Amino acid sequence: MNAVELKNIRARFSLRKTYLFNDINLEIPSEKITSIYGPNAVGKTTLLRIIANITRNIKLDKSSFISYNHNGTKPYIAFAPQDYLASLLPWYGIDYNLSLPLKVKGNHSDDEAKDIVIKLKNYFNYKPDTDKVYELSGGQKQMLVLLRCLVVKPDLLILDEPFSALDIYKGYKLRDAFLKYLEDNKITTLIVSHNLEETVYFSDNIVFLKHDNGTTFIESVENIDIPHPRTSINMYNALILEYVKQFKEKYIHD
Repeated sequence: MNAVELKNIRARFSLRKTYLFNDINLEIPSEKITSIYGPNAVGKTTLLRIIANITRNIKLDKSSFISYNHNGTKPYIAFAPQDYLASLLPWYGIDYNLSLPLKVKGNHSDDEAKDIVIKLKNYFNYKPDTDKVYELSGGQKQMLVLLRCLVVKPDLLILDEPFSALDIYKGYKLRDAFLKYLEDNKITTLIVSHNLEETVYFSDNIVFLKHDNGTTFIESVENIDIPHPRTSINMYNALILEYVKQFKEKYIHD
């Protein structure tokens, strides 16, 4: 079953006449991790925004159709943007920022929300020395945004460069914890990363985008047949590196 289906997507920026996307068709399977990969300025973030229905400054043709297969109701979508700092409330504390989605949904008591936040922080061993968001490091702020996406289990999780601000050691540990959490909770996830090894490590499927003559199209969708569980120590093992080698030969264009 597919969580999201895109059909005949034609889209352009509001101030441009040429279309960035022309006839994009894509199926995003439920409870799987799908990555979007491509060169800079190919439209990866724009495609994420279209799927998340954040379409300010984006014009979609009337022929464009997006279907969310969620029992006839609108799915709960959590989105971690590339510009993650803009999504935080720095004048509030960490726990307030984490619990904000619970407050918005309004179906949890204060005690229930507090318990959920504590369990999530413990699961990811998120224990900064300060509660003041403006005192956090860049990596700690990015991790805060990622955890906030999970505080209400989303029907669709969308992550744009989710580990770009983390140092190598913390990045490895967080990737492992994050992947295990997504697998255990069967969360349909869509990720953009510029790191091909990381992309293969996370993904069940990879959508390769290509830009040509002003238009972006899907060059291919590749299935990653690597067994779970995976750990970041395996990010450079023979199976992943073989996929990376093949994909670089097929899709990395000078």
